[in-house]
Amino acid sequence: MDLFQIGSLSAKVIDILHLPFEINTPILLGNSNIDHIKKTHPLAFLKCGNRITEIVNTPDYVRINPKD
Repeated sequence: MDLFQIGSLSAKVIDILHLPFEINTPILLGNSNIDHIKKTHPLAFLKCGNRITEIVNTPDYVRINPKD
C-alpha cells in the first residue's frame, strides 16, 4: 500500500485534542483512504479532493471521532 505524507500534527491541534503524539507527527493518506472517501463521500471528494493537503494543514475545526 502506498502512503503519502499530507501534513503533520501541530502543537495547537495536539493540545486542543489532548493527543498522545509528538509535534510534527506525520499525517499519512493511503490509496485505500482515498478509495474510501470517493465511495462514502463522492460529492465532497469531487468538490474538495484536490485540496486534501491544504484542508488537513489549515483546518477550520478539529475533533475526535468517538467511533475511531
